[in-house]
Amino acid sequence: DHAIWPGPYWFFGLMLQLYLIYRLLLFPRKGLLSSNLSLIIFTVLCVVGQCLMAPESSTLEWYRYNALGSMLPFACGLIYGRAVKSDGKSKSLIYAITSATTRSTQFGIIILCCLLIMIGSLNFYAWALVPAVVCVLHVIVAKVLPDRALDALSWVGGISAAMFVSHPIARKIIIPISRHGELYAGLLLYIVAAIVLGIVF
Repeated sequence: DHAIWPGPYWFFGLMLQLYLIYRLLLFPRKGLLSSNLSLIIFTVLCVVGQCLMAPESSTLEWYRYNALGSMLPFACGLIYGRAVKSDGKSKSLIYAITSATTRSTQFGIIILCCLLIMIGSLNFYAWALVPAVVCVLHVIVAKVLPDRALDALSWVGGISAAMFVSHPIARKIIIPISRHGELYAGLLLYIVAAIVLGIVF
């Protein structure tokens, strides 16, 4: 898109918005609604708002780059975090799904999540729910991966802040090149360049 450079230019503002919304509206308080119920209601309203907009419209683009368009994965993280904090006694669906202990169940959930992401990405309305499936997928994959792979990912996590700040440079240079035909080669080159820039930074 031409409106916003992906990277820190929108993300830091987005995080500020999300945490302001959290502090003002979603922070656990005594009242009529439980903190999870108020979070779910607010998130449903945000997703419905996204579905009411025209696909590929500039309004939808701006919506997704702001807190309301990113509420679903944020809510998934809050609900999961609260469930873990309560020692698994929570009835959170996300926590229940990601608490599978047998390998066959975990791999089954991974396959199901991949299928749901692929199918959900073919429909505008279903696509609005895909971020929740991606959140579940990542938690399960982290539980399935061997320690050696997790160590490698932890190393990448150590440079992730630098990669995040520097990757728009690689993106602006390499992604336009990949649009001329070599799409996957361009994406691979972009990933390598982003990691190298992260190391340099």
